[in-house]
Amino acid sequence: MVESWRGEHAAAVGHYREAEQLAAELGSTEDEVQFRLFLARELWLVGEREAARAELSQTQPEAERLGLPGLLAFAACTAGDLARLDGQPEMARTALLRARDLATLPHVAQQMRAVTATSLGYLAGAEGDLDAARRWHAEAVEAARASADSPVIAVTLTGLADLALRDGDPARAAELLGASAAIRGATDRSVIDEERVAGEARSVLGDAAYGEAYQRGQRVTLDTLAALIPVTPGA
Repeated sequence: MVESWRGEHAAAVGHYREAEQLAAELGSTEDEVQFRLFLARELWLVGEREAARAELSQTQPEAERLGLPGLLAFAACTAGDLARLDGQPEMARTALLRARDLATLPHVAQQMRAVTATSLGYLAGAEGDLDAARRWHAEAVEAARASADSPVIAVTLTGLADLALRDGDPARAAELLGASAAIRGATDRSVIDEERVAGEARSVLGDAAYGEAYQRGQRVTLDTLAALIPVTPGA
């Protein structure tokens, strides 16, 4: 996962394959399926798109066989997000909505709801429905903060940065990207949307203004986060 954050996707592919093999030897089928889902995304990021789709199509039936809501949500979210990035919005929406429904079930981690709602927010934003995007990103932030999971909170801040950019506020987008990196403790180079938002915000602001806004965001901590983002979803 750390290699993926660094953008070292070929190395991440190798380690996820090793993790998958070790989980299989231990007989830990749930872990094996999870690692294969991570692997599918890394294959997509390394440019092996057909291999990523093949891995996903082989892994999803195994997730269905196990029937665990959290695992099913993860499989649907992975499929939906890759479809979104592949420019297949209808396929993406179907999978992501299923993932979101599963993520609201008892005993499914809030992290899954946060990540899925962020992807739905990206999808709505790309389609120009900013009201829907705002609702999805608010739900994502609420779930992420409830999880107290720093990397997941960082994911939702990048989603808010995309929304800020679409709202015509590139300085806030840059500040939110800085906060995302600060909360996570590193830049996540596996997030395609983060690279896109950063590039667009920088092109509007220029390097100096972008850098200033980004640095303001980097001063944010979990304790001061409430000052940067709405405390309640409807705000």
